[in-house]
Amino acid sequence: MKTKKLQNIFLIAGLLLFGFMIYKIGPNVIASNIAKTGWWFLGIIGIWIPVYCFNALSWYVIIKDKKNDCRISFLKVMKLTITGYALNYVSPGGLIGGEPYRIMELRKTVGTHKATSSVIAYAMMHFLSHFFFWLMCIPLVLILIPTQKGLTTSLIFVFVLCSLLIFLMFRSYKKGLMVQVFKVLQKIPLVKKWARRFIYSKGDSIKVIDEQISELLNERPRAFLSSLAFDFIARIVASAEVLFILTALGQEATFVDSIIIVGISSLFANIFFFSPMQLGTREAGFALALSSLSLPLVLGVSVSLITRIRELSWILIGLLLIKIYPDKETLPLESVAENQLITEKGS
Repeated sequence: MKTKKLQNIFLIAGLLLFGFMIYKIGPNVIASNIAKTGWWFLGIIGIWIPVYCFNALSWYVIIKDKKNDCRISFLKVMKLTITGYALNYVSPGGLIGGEPYRIMELRKTVGTHKATSSVIAYAMMHFLSHFFFWLMCIPLVLILIPTQKGLTTSLIFVFVLCSLLIFLMFRSYKKGLMVQVFKVLQKIPLVKKWARRFIYSKGDSIKVIDEQISELLNERPRAFLSSLAFDFIARIVASAEVLFILTALGQEATFVDSIIIVGISSLFANIFFFSPMQLGTREAGFALALSSLSLPLVLGVSVSLITRIRELSWILIGLLLIKIYPDKETLPLESVAENQLITEKGS
């Protein structure tokens, strides 16, 4: 299928889901909540410009490999970052629309293998920074907020679990992930036949992608740490959104409070990751976080709604970017040679 047709499919699907979200929330609710925040709404929207910049930097560091002559501009990576997250926001469970779209667009510049490996590596990095963010938030909660014994035990359990997941993520980076995933899939009844056929036909490509992912940690440790740091900083900066919202609603809060609120609410919401835009789960997460800081429980709904409206704004921006074509960029030398070889064979 041609790229333009795929772009249109992504755009139409995204717009339909965007319309569903508008319908679900309600235009009147959206307007009234924007009015509550006043001029602060510009800051709530605007704070995500540096957030997406740091996200894009994290991915850009992964893509820029000296081995391959990857000529790609930061602006293109920024565009694909925003659009990818827009598609993920409206997808149940996320990572359904955004990652395939990023691969489809990026492969025109860096080749299919590099596009796939960099998108997978960045998705893994995004998860990894999430675990580190929770590891930072849990001690803040235990130190700054009086907690009951049951909650303290649960938080300690989550801390240990996150540490274990970080260890497993590092192993995945070091040894590769795709081959291991397909080994597991070949043992699952409903998909094992498909997995065997896929590994048989695409085995060499999967190995190349795995090698490129593991190369990031094994041969480019500075790039790995820089990418992780940029994505982690993005999460810290994004926490300012909650501070802006609470200030707009007349509540006194600190930046540390906003970090704790984001940490607790995101932890709760990710338990129910399959919900589009985390419908229903986010309100509960914000309510739980706000109550732990002795802030009015009812604020959870307002904070959640305003963050949803911010998401809707950036979803629309991301979807519109699908139809904005950047300047043509040159494929890396190895991809050019690869394409020439395919052309020669065809003729």
